[in-house]
Amino acid sequence: GVSTDYQLTINNTDMSKETLDWGSYSIGKQVDATLYNIRRERRIELVSEGFRFNDLKRWRALDQVQNVHLQGFNFWESMYQLYTNPTPEDAMTALDVITLQPYGSDTSAPNISSETDEYAEGKYYLPYRKSASNIGFDGLNWNPAKYLYPISNYEFRMTTEVEGSNDYDTSSIYQNPGWSKEDGTLPEGD
Repeated sequence: GVSTDYQLTINNTDMSKETLDWGSYSIGKQVDATLYNIRRERRIELVSEGFRFNDLKRWRALDQVQNVHLQGFNFWESMYQLYTNPTPEDAMTALDVITLQPYGSDTSAPNISSETDEYAEGKYYLPYRKSASNIGFDGLNWNPAKYLYPISNYEFRMTTEVEGSNDYDTSSIYQNPGWSKEDGTLPEGD
């Protein structure tokens, strides 16, 4: 049977093997094994419910996301052959041959990241590295200001010394860190 001793899982959790899991962090530091296992269980139980991103924000677990290059699946060792040299056994219906045009090759329209890309490790597909114009080409970065939403100008106008005034400096409330009091602006650093 299954052991009911929850401490068994906690005692067997090696946090040094969980360094790539963003949920194992809070404020840039790894949490203890007990909290990590609670978070992991939540991630598993709610996998299709759309809570993950808000959980990571609530736990302040995105601080270490600086110049992160996401790796997709292992494409270049063998998977690419399904696209470049499909066989009848590969699918129920015939597959079309696709000409792969990796980024950095002699093509003006790359359709995949390069096998030789420094972040591909010779095998991984890199979803953000097939075009230099991609916003994540140089890595994904998290801006700490985005842990909180900006406070609306409406709230400032309603709390100024003269209600409805645009003199937001007289408001009794403060803007969240990293955000401007000006409408429609991005946080500092974006």
